[in-house]
Amino acid sequence: MSPPFTTASLSVNMSSSRGDVGHRTVMMVNNRPYTKLAQVGKGGSSKVYKVLASNSRVLALKKVSFENADQSTISGYVNEIKLLRRMVNSSRIIRLWDAEVNHAKGYLSLVMEYGEIDLAHMLQNQQTQPFDLHFVGLYWRQMLEAVQVVHDLKIVHSDLKPANFLLVEGSLKLIDFGIANAIANDTTNIHREGQLGTANYMSPEAILSNPQAGGCRKLGKPSDVWSLGCILYQMVYGKAPFSDVVNVFQKLTVIANPQYQIKFAPTIRSPLRPRQPESNPLPPAPPSAPGATAGDGSTTGSTSLGSDTYRRHRP
Repeated sequence: MSPPFTTASLSVNMSSSRGDVGHRTVMMVNNRPYTKLAQVGKGGSSKVYKVLASNSRVLALKKVSFENADQSTISGYVNEIKLLRRMVNSSRIIRLWDAEVNHAKGYLSLVMEYGEIDLAHMLQNQQTQPFDLHFVGLYWRQMLEAVQVVHDLKIVHSDLKPANFLLVEGSLKLIDFGIANAIANDTTNIHREGQLGTANYMSPEAILSNPQAGGCRKLGKPSDVWSLGCILYQMVYGKAPFSDVVNVFQKLTVIANPQYQIKFAPTIRSPLRPRQPESNPLPPAPPSAPGATAGDGSTTGSTSLGSDTYRRHRP
């Protein structure tokens, strides 16, 4: 098992290079070799590779170039490393195995667990299947456990969405803490500048709490809870609650409007709503025997099961 990274892993002057062994490219992080198997992701200034560690463990290596990244983006990745260090022992948070920040050469590398598929693609695949309450219940519970870990450490993720829950060896784990931040000890909120989150899952306070002075947003744990609710809606109804509003400006407007009525698909019965009782759930009770008395169970029209009593309604 590869050792978790230490404070030395964040040193600025550690060397990192790439070499070619046979037909495989070897990527070095803190002088440890990782054999590149494939590029599995790309976005902005970062690329994600599927790599093989020296102990034959398959991992994910995210490499971020500082060349086209602004300072806030770089700070976000450095902050992600610090937060992942705090949650290294949690089974619901993606594990960080190694990390290196090299300002001299202008890049940052993170080595993490490798996931098979994210929740966004799982939900996309699930759309062709019949509604499965067990699917929703299983993964919803794991999502709640992951966010509970984050909130117990006084961290607000700020970008909860299906794509940020990754399936690793059969269990969902929370990823992407690039814009997450810790809550100060003397408050219950964080203050962040700039755009937060993904539009379909943004909370009203992420949109509204944007004062002109400084352009700073005040967010707390309830903002993450709102995003979780949007994900649950999508798991049940097959789409995010505000996905029908295509224009981004209009979408943000309706999210911030407390009078806006979220639509519920009429063709899919929500598992959260109680089942309506049938018109005649029980057959008529037999006639009372002559001379029967209350308490002998023959005429009371009730059946006792533990502390619950079920009564038949007779004509």
